[in-house]
Amino acid sequence: MIAIRPLFRHYLAEKFIKKHLLVKSKIVDIGCGQGDFDFQMAEKGYGVECFEFSGEAADVFKETKVRKNLPNIQLHETNFFDYPQNPNADAIVSFEVLEHIEEDFKALKKMNSWLKENGYLIISIPAHQKMWGYGDIVAGHKRRYEKKELKELLEQAGFSVIQLYSPGFPWLNVLQVIRNFYFKITNPHISGNDESRTKKSSVIIKLPSFVKLFFNPITLYPFIMISNLFNNFDLSEGYFVAAQKSKDAQ
Repeated sequence: MIAIRPLFRHYLAEKFIKKHLLVKSKIVDIGCGQGDFDFQMAEKGYGVECFEFSGEAADVFKETKVRKNLPNIQLHETNFFDYPQNPNADAIVSFEVLEHIEEDFKALKKMNSWLKENGYLIISIPAHQKMWGYGDIVAGHKRRYEKKELKELLEQAGFSVIQLYSPGFPWLNVLQVIRNFYFKITNPHISGNDESRTKKSSVIIKLPSFVKLFFNPITLYPFIMISNLFNNFDLSEGYFVAAQKSKDAQ
């Protein structure tokens, strides 16, 4: 199974990690979903520790781990708030997670505490409250973010922002319109609470494996390169952030 939207943020995340972290560095993924990015990084030699509280997504993760037989990746099937140990990570990644958490500042503070000195945080989140749509409701989102408030939130949580991009324009904006229309048609009556919808959000709108022939990092590379021209303009439906643990947060 493959999703299109993550390929844009995964490209930026991998590029940042390769530039700033040595191979065998420890990466922690909070809200890893099915682990697509994590297996990709584990195959490149990084140590990866993952957290996922959706049973359905975790099941897919475990099937992939058995198939790939990688010893340097592990999964904790729990909410990271409930995990008592400190993974002591070189980098934390968390894609499309913060918007699901009511206490997002508390979440960022805990992520900060899990990082080594000068460690890195890499996140992606939905942008612009004016773009709120049916897809946000179905996914169990609490909010979308604005650039200024996001930067301030990260700084208050003890991070220094290195990159704050608006990736994927215009392609992801078009996909968002399609996604909102799809959910409006297929989910006319929303059921369940935000937590149950959050658990489902990592496994919805996944495309069949044969789609990899048409939508993969190679075929989408030209689209990613075009979208990169707009990364510093606040136009996309999402943000990509790379930040470093501040010295005064030690």
